Amino acid sequence: MNKSQELLERRKKVVANGVGIFNKASVQSAKNATIIDADGNELIDFAGGIGVVNAGHCPEPVVKAIQEQAAKYIHTSFNVVSYEPYVELCERLVDLFPHGKETKAMLVTSGAEAVENAIKIARQATGRSAVLCYTGAFHGRTMMGHDTHFQDWL
Repeated sequence: MNKSQELLERRKKVVANGVGIFNKASVQSAKNATIIDADGNELIDFAGGIGVVNAGHCPEPVVKAIQEQAAKYIHTSFNVVSYEPYVELCERLVDLFPHGKETKAMLVTSGAEAVENAIKIARQATGRSAVLCYTGAFHGRTMMGHDTHFQDWL
């Protein structure tokens, strides 16, 4: 059994089934569009972390920015304490995508979180509770993020 297969067996023993797996490859390192697996095989990454690394793995400017930020603070939770880069990015976004009288932005960490908050905002703005959605889409593992659960809300 190779290292990648061993890793998958270990995964099966300790990772919940709700964390799906679409590809049985492993990753030891990655650069640009290439992934090196635990056995040293080079693979082309056609998924790019499902769009998260669409600029490629480990581009130097991104790595440098992460290192510089990590030297200042890693995480403070914006709802606990404000920090300028968050506000600055929101300012740039509302300038790029104005909507209505007063545009506001919210930064989140996942598609599921974005869906959940969009539904909350829409319900508050409209006073309605029903939600319509397309089927066959995946936006996370939350109750409202996963399309099969929307039927419960209608």
